[in-house]
Amino acid sequence: MIRIAILLLFILSLASCHKSTTPTDTFSRNDFPMAVGDWWRYQVIDVNAPTDTLLMTVIASSGNGSTKDYTYTIYKNAYHRTVDTGHFIISDTGLSYNTTNPYYSYFGSFNLKLPFQKEQQWVGSLPHDTITAVGRAAVVKIMGKDYGPVYTLNRKAISSHYRNLSGIFVAPHIGIIYQDVSIEIDTAVPQKQTFLLIDYNLN
Repeated sequence: MIRIAILLLFILSLASCHKSTTPTDTFSRNDFPMAVGDWWRYQVIDVNAPTDTLLMTVIASSGNGSTKDYTYTIYKNAYHRTVDTGHFIISDTGLSYNTTNPYYSYFGSFNLKLPFQKEQQWVGSLPHDTITAVGRAAVVKIMGKDYGPVYTLNRKAISSHYRNLSGIFVAPHIGIIYQDVSIEIDTAVPQKQTFLLIDYNLN
């Protein structure tokens, strides 16, 4: 976890050094792939459980016009079963990730404003919830693979009963390649996980 934290701080500092904004710095709807059959496999480092892998798969889609609703499942290797189902809802103005599990969200439900550029900030899906596009790195190495460019985002959602601090890395035409999630809800066991992309397949 210490090595991952160092990697995160290095990438964020590197990305913040580049201040100019050009049209190619914009992350838009076309940069986030989504189709039935797409899948992403992540290694999950969890402070409350052994290291494991998760497989996120898009199984259905619906909607007309510019707004599409994609249903996904999450298969947990240690349990040998599907542990969550949810929805990616994407339009020209935003993308929302929403779990159907009211008690536990593996990635933490969040909203991405589309299009966005580095150094922009917007309100997320919860009260007192802000997401900031911290920067844009030319190359990021995750699990031995180079991805680039990569947009780095910070999420901060704090209320009297809920606390979510997350770092999210998204790569154009791939999706989420890294996410660090820290969630505390009342007296529940804190959720502290790191997701690192191992492999993916896009149709």
